[in-house]
Amino acid sequence: MAISIEHLSNTKKECIVTYSSQEFKQKYKNKFKAFKPKARINGFRPGQISDSVIEKKFGLSLKQEVVDEMLQSAWTNIIEEHKFEPIAHPVVDIIPTNNLSELTLENDLTVKYVFQVNPSFDVIPLDQLNVNFVNTELDEKKVASYERHLARTIGEQKPSSAPAQLHNIVIFDADFSVNGVVSKEKNVTMFLDAEESNEDFVKNIVGLNVGDEKSFSYEGVPNPLNKMKTGDRVDATVKIVEIKEVILADRAKIKDAYHKNRPAAPGTEYSDADFEEDLKNAAQLSVEERDLAENKNLLLKAIEDAYSFEVPELYLEQTVNDDAEKKEKAIKQIRRDLALQKYYEIVKPVVNEQDVQQAILKYMLQQEIPLEYLQQALNNNKGFRDLFYRELLLEDFVKKVIKSITHGVSLEVVAPKAEKPAKKTASKAKKHQHHEGCQHHHDHHDEDHHH
Repeated sequence: MAISIEHLSNTKKECIVTYSSQEFKQKYKNKFKAFKPKARINGFRPGQISDSVIEKKFGLSLKQEVVDEMLQSAWTNIIEEHKFEPIAHPVVDIIPTNNLSELTLENDLTVKYVFQVNPSFDVIPLDQLNVNFVNTELDEKKVASYERHLARTIGEQKPSSAPAQLHNIVIFDADFSVNGVVSKEKNVTMFLDAEESNEDFVKNIVGLNVGDEKSFSYEGVPNPLNKMKTGDRVDATVKIVEIKEVILADRAKIKDAYHKNRPAAPGTEYSDADFEEDLKNAAQLSVEERDLAENKNLLLKAIEDAYSFEVPELYLEQTVNDDAEKKEKAIKQIRRDLALQKYYEIVKPVVNEQDVQQAILKYMLQQEIPLEYLQQALNNNKGFRDLFYRELLLEDFVKKVIKSITHGVSLEVVAPKAEKPAKKTASKAKKHQHHEGCQHHHDHHDEDHHH
């Protein structure tokens, strides 16, 4: 067996395998010899059938078995000897013909395999990616902002027929245009607060009624993801779908909600100091979660922009049609995902099953999905669990990258084995229990910063 390899591209390979006529004949003779005692034909005694009769009756099917075995043997050799990792089955052609009845044992058997592989590319060191990670410092203003968020989360909402005003919740449809790129959004929910949202945008919404439509421009917030620069304007057309009046919960009600999730120790009270500490810790968690979400997007965008290697045609066939814009977007995402696989081999992010279960439970609470559906969803849909696993894996990757770049921690580490959670001190356990219990309060804080 002789093998020649041609690299058609960085993602497509062609292998030509040739078996000599002597090899072809010998394999066929061996197959024929093994089959002959088993041959059964009406009118003939077993073991007494002539070779010519067996050849006429079973020759083509025996040749088919021989060719199939040769094709499989050659393919196994290609994979093992040349270390290829195909992403799909190869396209196989027998030269000069795929018609077995026309193949003779007197000629060499030549087979062409064409297959696709993931591209080879140089991995760009993570500290050379152009990423400016955010690291928001907690201050009194952010704690107060978080408390206002809790006040409306715990408070009551009711439909309003009056024009939109500050501290209302508005739901609207909108067309946004940033530097010529238009996006259409439906049922956007926004709390009208000039301190927490874009002040210029809020001013244009205040005074509108349900059903009103308004076109205006406002100064957007520069962001590496939307490629805006300071002073850039956003053109918007907004149609109000619903207005809700928010009856804010007072501080006593917020404190009571926290108290229920963190009962005081016997013989003690849940003091104002306890509440202030819990509020500050929860605000810090909210800030960290928002920073992590933004840093994740910044890192993924940087990876997309850093690579330009060819991607396999097979991936594009599965994702896009003839739309050039969608195709380019898909190519960037494929490059990003392939690069991420390489980075994961270096960084070795770790997720244990307990983390996945907690993330799913948190999602169920946020979406107000009955918990009895949790096990059903996990049992019936493996992809449901895998979504959370992949997201947590990405989050751990981002955390380790930030820690490495900002604190100089080496990424060349071996993934640790899953360990049982370390024992907490009484005070830390108390805080941890409270934060998990109140998790659903601060997870929606980002909604107020949509614009």
